[in-house]
Amino acid sequence: VEDNNDVYAYINAEMKLKDSYREIQPEFSFQDNTFHGWISDTAISRIDYIFINNLISVRTAKVNMSKSKNMYPSDHLPLEAVISIVDTSSPVP
Repeated sequence: VEDNNDVYAYINAEMKLKDSYREIQPEFSFQDNTFHGWISDTAISRIDYIFINNLISVRTAKVNMSKSKNMYPSDHLPLEAVISIVDTSSPVP
């Protein structure tokens, strides 16, 4: 599912979940793509996500383009996010 799909919109609007990658990288870029399908070294679409709720903050998010022995380990590029759990124990001023 790409991020212009109805399912993606439903997850955002109805389930109230945010795309962790878009929290850090709001502008669209060709480097956002995660699926290359073994066709080329360049990913052709973005179909992998880490969704978060409002109790999670995102510190970093990126597409991991690492190879092993000059090959990708999968037909998808891994999406990585460093997240933090929001402290809800103290009131926000």
